[in-house]
Amino acid sequence: MRLFTLIEILIIGAIITLISNLGLASYNYFSQQLILKSEAYELVTTLELLRKKAISSDKGVGFSCNNFAGYRLNLNSNNYNWGIICNNNYIQIKTKNLPFSIIINNPQQIIFTPLKISFSTTLSIPLKNTSVNKCLIINISQNGIINLNENFQNCP
Repeated sequence: MRLFTLIEILIIGAIITLISNLGLASYNYFSQQLILKSEAYELVTTLELLRKKAISSDKGVGFSCNNFAGYRLNLNSNNYNWGIICNNNYIQIKTKNLPFSIIINNPQQIIFTPLKISFSTTLSIPLKNTSVNKCLIINISQNGIINLNENFQNCP
């Protein structure tokens, strides 16, 4: 009966360790991309909701508003919040904190007004996953069409 030598066992152990480390690295990279895509979809859903509510002048339940001016979305580097603009006041309704590895590269404020959605230029919202240095870009055209470019891009 032939037994394995210590060197043969060490080489097999090293090969198994190397393959498992490569697999874990690939899995981590893939899961970070999924987190970025999930957060981008959630932001697109919020943008669509605010756009539709503003166009239809939906003030929501519990707001008595004589001078409804629309909805405002505040994009910060690690969170975003949105609310109603009523009687020249901003009333924050909801805040969404992003996971620690996701940031918004271009903090800005977007206002959706009732009955008319138009912007002077195309708006671009880049979401970046700092763990893998990849970005997804959300674009809002001048006529208010919201589009997510699902191709991962290298971030600046």
